[in-house]
Amino acid sequence: MFRLLLVSKVCLGVLGNCILFLLYAYSSVCKPRLQKPITMVFMHLTLVNALTIMFHSMPYIISSYGVMFFWDDATCKAVLFLFRVTRGLSTCTTAFLSAFQALTISRTPAQLAWLKSRSSACILPSLLSFWILNPIMHFNIITNVASNCNSTVMSLGFSHPYCQTKFGRENSTPIISSIVLRDALFLVLMVAPSLYMVRLLY
Repeated sequence: MFRLLLVSKVCLGVLGNCILFLLYAYSSVCKPRLQKPITMVFMHLTLVNALTIMFHSMPYIISSYGVMFFWDDATCKAVLFLFRVTRGLSTCTTAFLSAFQALTISRTPAQLAWLKSRSSACILPSLLSFWILNPIMHFNIITNVASNCNSTVMSLGFSHPYCQTKFGRENSTPIISSIVLRDALFLVLMVAPSLYMVRLLY
């Protein structure tokens, strides 16, 4: 039953996001005059969501079939790094999307009209900055994650079918703090524009 739920999650999640990505891509290529600047943000979000689902669910699906000691160090580092990066990209892109939509429908004062008119020009630089920020934040995975093929002792606070961390509590605190701070910041950037849009539309 658990295996079926995992496979269903991957199939539906990846398929749904890929269909949305293809629809936006088709609209961009075949109807460029109708394309809106925000389409690029939607395409980016659907792509990173599909990748996040794949990299997160892959090890659990494989282990649910009873396959043990399957990954080496390089695979652990690569899959966990890509999962953390795509998850961070999803969070950042969702926050940016909320802020962009709120700015688009807002009643901007005359002094800030230039900000709304130039908001579409900020899309590509913002997405590129997210791709720079997130790999830097999770670069520690490359040095601090290893396969648990040769060891059954898991580190504190980390559970994974094939991988384990090599750092202790004292080394992990700054890393975890930076990730929590980033997530909290982008959560505020998601919630505040959403509440503003609800209030404005109401």
